[in-house]
Amino acid sequence: VLLNALASAPITALDTGYKGTQLKATMQLGTQKTIFKPKRYPRDVIIEGDPYKGLDMHTAEIVGFHLDGILDFRIAPPVAGRKISLNALKNVTSKALLETYFIQGNADRHHYETYAFASNLSIKLVHLDNGKSFRNPSHDELSILAPLRQCCRLRRSTWAKLLQLKQQGPLSLILERSLKRDPLYPILTQDNLVAIDRRHRLTIDHVMKCIAQYGNSTVIVDT
Repeated sequence: VLLNALASAPITALDTGYKGTQLKATMQLGTQKTIFKPKRYPRDVIIEGDPYKGLDMHTAEIVGFHLDGILDFRIAPPVAGRKISLNALKNVTSKALLETYFIQGNADRHHYETYAFASNLSIKLVHLDNGKSFRNPSHDELSILAPLRQCCRLRRSTWAKLLQLKQQGPLSLILERSLKRDPLYPILTQDNLVAIDRRHRLTIDHVMKCIAQYGNSTVIVDT
């Protein structure tokens, strides 16, 4: 229901977005406030070089949400693709947004923010930004695995899920089935799907190396 609402509910207001490095807007769907990120690249673009530079991939936000659910992390906010006519939004767009985006053409207004939700002294982190993903299917950014490679610790539930997906997979097929629910499907290119399976294997291989060096009871932990 929520994803359907994100994809089709009437847009009642559009305003400047929260702080960050990328172009975004706050989009009101009735009483619900959401974040809108426009398409900046075609889905089959390949971006080489520094993985932190350039514009966000709108498809990456969609894939990040679906992959988060498959891995059972539940830390990514709901995301749905949506086709929008900008001309149809003029009547609901704030003056501040119009002056920022359509007149000055400046897409480089940026700050960083970190969000956390606390309840009963427990903290739940929400990963809000996955836009730098799936930019180059030929390059595996192994620096992302640095915490695993250096500390050799992994939650038992995460390890079980990685192995389960290996048995049920390939992961790319499971992900592709999930992505078919999105209005913008197809989301990923075949090269990116192949890359997902390769990175899944690389992650498992790194854990196995840790287990071989330190033992299962040391590497696989409950908390």
